[in-house]
Amino acid sequence: MPDGLKSLYTFENGIVSKVSDEMEKITPISKDVGSVKVNTISLSMFLCGGLIVAFMLVDDFIGLGAALRLTVQALIVLFMILISEEYITNLGNLYGNGDVNLGAIAIPFTIFCVVGLMNAYNMADGLNGICASFGLIPLIFLTFFGSIKYGLLIPIGAILGFMAYNLGYFGKKRRVFLGDSGSNYIGFIVAFLCITYSQDSQIINPVTALWLVAIPLLDCLGVIVSRVKKGLMPFTPGRDHLHHKLLVKGFTPKNILYIFILMSIVLCSVGCLIEFLYPDDEYISLGLFILFAIFYYASTKSPIDWNKELKTKIENTMESNV
Repeated sequence: MPDGLKSLYTFENGIVSKVSDEMEKITPISKDVGSVKVNTISLSMFLCGGLIVAFMLVDDFIGLGAALRLTVQALIVLFMILISEEYITNLGNLYGNGDVNLGAIAIPFTIFCVVGLMNAYNMADGLNGICASFGLIPLIFLTFFGSIKYGLLIPIGAILGFMAYNLGYFGKKRRVFLGDSGSNYIGFIVAFLCITYSQDSQIINPVTALWLVAIPLLDCLGVIVSRVKKGLMPFTPGRDHLHHKLLVKGFTPKNILYIFILMSIVLCSVGCLIEFLYPDDEYISLGLFILFAIFYYASTKSPIDWNKELKTKIENTMESNV
């Protein structure tokens, strides 16, 4: 202590307790600057997010193998877990007979989920504004769910500023793009915010996070399963994402963006509404999400060769413009 004396403290469930005859509970130390509070979780996200951006910038310039990317991503996520002590320990009441605690597999499971979501956001970055909107809408819902979290206004403002330039609202020439660094960073931020808000702070139920990231998650899983069935590596480049299929159907990139924004708003609203109606019955939300996933795959599955169809569509468009 500052006066030279020694004191013993314990840390459990986010509470620091002084060990003495009478347990005196105190709050973890944070740095206050006016109304801004910076805690260890925020600092950890800034540090590890910077590492992700730095590493994926290298990938943007020279291109790195999938195995190397996944390994480094997993190591950064592990580092984030170790310094922030934030990871998925409880999945909630998924089966109706009590909370599902992960125990020893909590950290590996968290790494798998975060790395998977980072790559899902990266794979969704096929048209201007799509990946950014998949990050923006969950952040808005997390900001206003329960009570306003002013700290999230910073990434929300950053994404809005990016989209204004990326979509050409500030000048016709699009000067800013996400790249692998931007898309992975957005996926990382959304993933850990969902973890933070669903675990220690318990602002949302863990299963509600599935609704917040439904489209990039289901699209990624569908593409991976489709490619594996064809004997291809999961991260093989292709044009079999949902936005590619909509392009073949004749939708313009701007219309596809509006469709995805509307779908994201509706799904996030459904997830939050279910939690509001059944706060302690997460199995209801999980069951409805599984039904939606089945409907999603059934409605987007088609024997069409999307690569061939999209190529033909592009060729026909070019001929009509000549």
